[in-house]
Amino acid sequence: MMKYTGDVIVKILENAGIKRIWGITGDSANYITAAISKSSIDFMHVRHEESAAFAAAAESKATNKLSACIGSCGPGSLHLINGLYEANTNGVPVLCIATHILKNEIGFNYIQETDPKLLFTGCSKYCAYVQSSEQLPRLMLHAMQTAIAQKGVAVLIVSGDISSQEYSGNNISKVIPQYPSPQIYPDEEELYMLASLINKYDEILIIGGEGCADANSEIMELAKRANAAVAWTFGGKEYLEYNNPYPIGIIGKLGTKSVNEAIRSSDLIIQLGCSISLSEYKTRGIIIQIGINERSFGTEHQIDYAFRGKVKDTLSRLLPLINEHCSRCYVEEVTMPYLNRKKQYEDLCKQVVNKDNLILSEYLFCLLNQKLALDACIASDTGTALILTQWYIKATEKRRFFQSYKWGSMGNALPFAIGVKASMPDREVIAICGDGGLSMLLGELLTIIQLNLPVKILLLNNGKLDYSGLDFIENGLKPIHIDLTPVNFAEMAKTIGFEAWHIENAEDLDSAIDSWLNHAGPAFLEVKVASITDAHLANL
Repeated sequence: MMKYTGDVIVKILENAGIKRIWGITGDSANYITAAISKSSIDFMHVRHEESAAFAAAAESKATNKLSACIGSCGPGSLHLINGLYEANTNGVPVLCIATHILKNEIGFNYIQETDPKLLFTGCSKYCAYVQSSEQLPRLMLHAMQTAIAQKGVAVLIVSGDISSQEYSGNNISKVIPQYPSPQIYPDEEELYMLASLINKYDEILIIGGEGCADANSEIMELAKRANAAVAWTFGGKEYLEYNNPYPIGIIGKLGTKSVNEAIRSSDLIIQLGCSISLSEYKTRGIIIQIGINERSFGTEHQIDYAFRGKVKDTLSRLLPLINEHCSRCYVEEVTMPYLNRKKQYEDLCKQVVNKDNLILSEYLFCLLNQKLALDACIASDTGTALILTQWYIKATEKRRFFQSYKWGSMGNALPFAIGVKASMPDREVIAICGDGGLSMLLGELLTIIQLNLPVKILLLNNGKLDYSGLDFIENGLKPIHIDLTPVNFAEMAKTIGFEAWHIENAEDLDSAIDSWLNHAGPAFLEVKVASITDAHLANL
């Protein structure tokens, strides 16, 4: 029986396939959370609303479906904003229910009063007030469909006295968002134009991003026919690093030099499912961009041709038009530096400790890469955890990576892992955290215990905001304000219910990783590692 508008909100979400709602309950949200308790939806009680939005973003990416989070009025909803920026920036659909103060009190400096529309507009594709219970079904459908269609956040602002109203509106059984997946590709004339460009040139570079999902086989077939080198963005790693005949690595500030050289020497650059800046490179070639987001065409860097289409749909129709390229001189030349760099990475992995007998992160990550399941889900904090994951944890056909590579927020790995594990309980889920990042949302360790989620946490304890230190050094400055108070996080984790290991001696690491990964419940592995910043200080 749907008595209140709060019941209607939850019933619509239930009909829409929402399995869980992330948040913290509170006064203006009480009628909604009470309705959740009577539904099939799980209320995922976190310790900080920022984590709720992060977890919802990760759930949406993991499932490719709409997810949901909720906040109470004022600070409760305000705390969601960072995680919502993450979801909106990285293009995953999330519905946020931002509850608000009583309608009759708006404008009178009431306790916890904010201007939610002003606050949420910057991190959403859609943001609207629910003015009455009668308009709620239409607004909810509009919000959910916008989040799905535009791949971002939709916010509904619901005052507490709206959700507590008795509902006498129409039947809501048909208020269900749709997930259309049409094939999108250039027309025949454009396909022939695109093919003629690829057939014309021998020195071709492909750069792929997150828009390359499900298109690995088509991209690699194009690379083979055109003898094209293949690079990837951080978001493209999980789709392009494996099964790659001509890999040259990651593009960007933290990328590989082989990509930089290939960009400068290529006659033709094909951007697939990504929008990237090439301004820092002296490009001489023709630049083509293929993707479905027309607003991104040429916005990062001047391009010569743009073709609207999903990568998989476009390439499947393009491939029959591509001639087999004979010359392999270019692709062999540009891939060789990457292969040499990979050899250097492998050599670094053989170095176990530094001169101070501290475990080197490269060794740790190589061990981890060997032991992780081939379908593991890996969430990495922003900073050195992200860099090391990109360099040393290899993509496979089924491994998934969850990183704040566009928004660049600290502390993301732990709530990401929570969201992924809740939605993919049968997968091995790892959170690779820095000591700085973990400290920001330390309370979510309690969430893992409370929700009984067997997440595996790897803590890189180097006593520093390590990547911030590298930033100082890159600018010729001595790092300041990056040191962290020494803490034994493993002991802390044990006191709240984790099985935990604190490792300082390299000879203990191999067996500890096995025990950590094989533990049936929540597990915490803290490794005292050498600081990357310290290793570079001598160069100042």
